[in-house]
Amino acid sequence: MKKIIYNEYHDFLQTRSLVSTIYRKYWLYPKLCKFFTGMALDIGPGVGDFVKFRPNTIGVDINPDNVQWCQSQGLDIRLMDINILPFKDKEFDSINMDNVLEHIEDPEPILSEMDRVLKDDGILVIGVPGTLGFKSAPDHEVYYSKENLIKTFVNRGYKVQNVFAMPIEWDWLDSRMEQYCYYGVFKKG
Repeated sequence: MKKIIYNEYHDFLQTRSLVSTIYRKYWLYPKLCKFFTGMALDIGPGVGDFVKFRPNTIGVDINPDNVQWCQSQGLDIRLMDINILPFKDKEFDSINMDNVLEHIEDPEPILSEMDRVLKDDGILVIGVPGTLGFKSAPDHEVYYSKENLIKTFVNRGYKVQNVFAMPIEWDWLDSRMEQYCYYGVFKKG
């Protein structure tokens, strides 16, 4: 992973628009939450919006500025070392990793940790940016097409439950809208 200046990234997350906030709260998160059960882990929660939105969700982040800010807001966000999830084996029913995977040059260690903390038959929800979104950020390391996203998790033994694009499924948006993302829902086992 490229060197990240944590406080600059935290400040960037704080500047999201009202439209972005409304989109997450009323469009994206309600759709994602349909796939979650029980206790969930949000890896890379940023400023904690998803943790705030969905009860029974804990977040972990490598950015101490994000963690400190989220904790000051009363959210259960914990600091993690890179590639080490501070939880017991099979502790979570669901895991959310939204727009994080593309930042990781070698994802194998964190994916193994996710396998470890996810219960058998648990659900993973993985979101990655489309083509324009990937190209728009200098700290993006690995591009995942819809097909590569599926292959990554099927090769790990997961079953595909659903794959969709947000805000709507329309290939034309992939190279024209930075916020266009693919989401894969995978079941362990």
